[in-house]
Amino acid sequence: MNLRTIEKEKNAVLILAAAYKAYDNSFISSEPFLNIGNTLIIERIKKYCLSKNKIYIVVNNFSKKLRGLRSFENCNFINVGSTLGVNDTIKKSIDFIQEDFVNICPITTIPDNQFTETKSVYFGDNKISKENWSAISYLNKKNVEYLFKKKDIHFKKKCYPFTGRISSGKNNIKDALEEINTDQMNDLLYLAKILIEKYDHSIKHEKWYDAGHNTTYFETKISSFSSRFFNEIKYNYKRNSIIKISQDTIKLKKEINFYKKIPSKLKVFFPIFLTQDRQDKVNLELEYLPFPNLSEIFLFRKIGANRWETIVKSLFNIYSEFYLNNESKKFLYDSSHLYSEKLKRRINTLNKIVDNLNNKLLYKIIYTGVNVNNNFLPSLKVTYNQLQKELKEIEKQRPLLFGHGDLCFNNILIEPISGSIKLIDPKADSIGDKKIGYVDPFYDLAKLNHSFRCFYDSIVNNMFFISSKNNQYVLKIYKPFNYDVANFYFQKIFLENLIDKDILRILTSNLFLSMIPLHKDDEQRMGALLIIGISLFYDVDIKNYSLKI
Repeated sequence: MNLRTIEKEKNAVLILAAAYKAYDNSFISSEPFLNIGNTLIIERIKKYCLSKNKIYIVVNNFSKKLRGLRSFENCNFINVGSTLGVNDTIKKSIDFIQEDFVNICPITTIPDNQFTETKSVYFGDNKISKENWSAISYLNKKNVEYLFKKKDIHFKKKCYPFTGRISSGKNNIKDALEEINTDQMNDLLYLAKILIEKYDHSIKHEKWYDAGHNTTYFETKISSFSSRFFNEIKYNYKRNSIIKISQDTIKLKKEINFYKKIPSKLKVFFPIFLTQDRQDKVNLELEYLPFPNLSEIFLFRKIGANRWETIVKSLFNIYSEFYLNNESKKFLYDSSHLYSEKLKRRINTLNKIVDNLNNKLLYKIIYTGVNVNNNFLPSLKVTYNQLQKELKEIEKQRPLLFGHGDLCFNNILIEPISGSIKLIDPKADSIGDKKIGYVDPFYDLAKLNHSFRCFYDSIVNNMFFISSKNNQYVLKIYKPFNYDVANFYFQKIFLENLIDKDILRILTSNLFLSMIPLHKDDEQRMGALLIIGISLFYDVDIKNYSLKI
């Protein structure tokens, strides 16, 4: 073993999931299955880990089935069973760590900076009123006041919240833990205090992003804004708005024109369009709606059958207003731009991408066919030709109407109490100069189908795994708790009367296969999406891929 390898093994990140529960009944309580929006927090924490960090997740009793999901890739699990609190969790797990230096991070805390190798304890950089968390305040330049969880403090006094992040030598942590009493096990600040006062750890301040508290959840979620299509998405606190800025001015101008042309009776389904006036950049400003999207609800929140019935009925009402109650506004048009032509362009792009990769699974899927979960799937090359024939029959003279055009769960926001729905990120395509936002109703139905029934949201959020042995592949995808009840109402309210099941299957297959180049940054995700797309075309039961927990 060379010196470089030894260096890589000396730094660990210890993520504390044991003893951390979900809050306000908003999330799944199976730690560390906590999410921020529709992304697992562990994914965001991992982005701040260096390549030389060995990642450990300390759990009470986490399902072995879930450990294989890609969200937990490169993570080592330490099962400590029940503990007296967070300090007891560290005490029971510290000897499993072989590295000399340890970065401690609670599962609810998202770092503001990469994990370091300097002995430090991290506090928020903004003084706020103390609530149910630990904090410090400065009595003067040399003296620190430690404010523990249970210590009462007047709300008018501001203090710096403890993020829970500690960077320290392993032996310092072990020695400090020996000084902590049983009744101090539930507050990490007791450990931090000893490390600061006795082992010369420095106090550092950073932005406090923590999904474990209502007070910080909004800021934490705002910090996670991202989009595949926009260079910048900013939140304007004064106006409670979202500002989108993009170098792709053509796409952004199309969306601006879409909002300008929304028929008055459909405006209620979208955020308020505010302005696009900026001299230096083309930008779009919209009302910010702080609601969870349907992907987040579907993947992580446990809600009852009555709520799902309400949600699906609300979706059907919107779909009806777009496509069923607007017959006088439709026009017939060849829809190849939505289906066969787009698929052709995307497959050509995919071929160029794959030529530069060395991925055995992708090669098999695309060129030779592959055995997955005891089924042989013909190659994409063969499937593509047959799919194009089917699409060209379906897309002839389709009725187009003004609609959303991208009804995936990420673009559907739901107000949790009333079930009111708002839509974001419309497709905003144009046909000629005047026909902006016109869509085949079947296209949006397929979009809903790929989220409701076909595990799209689980795949794009890395909640799947692919394994192989002797040229046989296994794909397993996390099946949301809400899957069966949500699909019961989707089938009953939407699918039974609106579309032939084989046409829906073909169009949904097309969606999966045409989106592959958009995920070129992740070869395993490309593989999973290809498998689902090809399976749908050949009517393979995709429930065979579900991972039940």
